Amino acid sequence: MIIILLEIVLVVVATFSLPNQVDFVLIQYFRLYVDLFFTNPLTAMGLLMHKPLVIIQKIDAQTSTQIWGVYIMPLSAMVLVALSVFVARLGKMSPPLNIWIKIISASSLLCLSVFYLRVQACCSENPAWLLDVMMLSRVFNPLLNSDYWQDIYLLISPWFNAMQISLAAISLIVLYLSFNACKDARH
Repeated sequence: MIIILLEIVLVVVATFSLPNQVDFVLIQYFRLYVDLFFTNPLTAMGLLMHKPLVIIQKIDAQTSTQIWGVYIMPLSAMVLVALSVFVARLGKMSPPLNIWIKIISASSLLCLSVFYLRVQACCSENPAWLLDVMMLSRVFNPLLNSDYWQDIYLLISPWFNAMQISLAAISLIVLYLSFNACKDARH
């Protein structure tokens, strides 16, 4: 929960606007998911995995359009819950400071790999990976040299999926090694 709040605070600081609406998409369409699950479970699971559970957003009062939205996707939620359980379990082992530093760093990278955001004003029709949206906001920022940022974006954007998977994999490896180091230190 703290990690989600941190993401929202970063978006608020970047956009200078507070969220004014929270949509619980899973609850809004719960009956649809239940009906679909009983008629076609694979389609229901696929749909559920690609739709946000919660959207925390800023809606323009005059036009009723979304300015920005933080999307809590099912994968993000599963990772955050698993990470919370892991850190709670590790906390009972009282790891030394150097292991906590590794855990916090790896946890931050893992969260970065699963956060999705949508910024209406700049760049995304659908929620996209946080780093993708950040890069696109640079490309479309009139105060920056857009050609330079556009060249960088075009160079690295084909690698975003691989970067996202790599960040998650590296984070999981560091968390696993930290957990084992903590277990070994106890024995």
